[in-house]
Amino acid sequence: IPEDTALTINGVVTRSSGKRTVWINGVTQNENDIAGSVSVTPNRRDPAKVTVHVSDTPVAKAKVGETVNRDTGEATDLLDGGRIGTKSTAAK
Repeated sequence: IPEDTALTINGVVTRSSGKRTVWINGVTQNENDIAGSVSVTPNRRDPAKVTVHVSDTPVAKAKVGETVNRDTGEATDLLDGGRIGTKSTAAK
């Protein structure tokens, strides 16, 4: 996993065998990989949530699609507090 300041949780897959793969900044991390200073553990009850452990920083809780700041442990979504809206087009 790159030593970027921001860690984006791109996805989590849990196979029927129970083994998990997590994508961080587009790079896969299998549960048996040694990832240096970063470890991501998916939540077994809610697979869209993970716990991010980075050496010498606070433990962060994040959802798939969120970005964790390695320095603060803060997780933000891709919209950074914004919203997505759609305009309904009614049939006339």
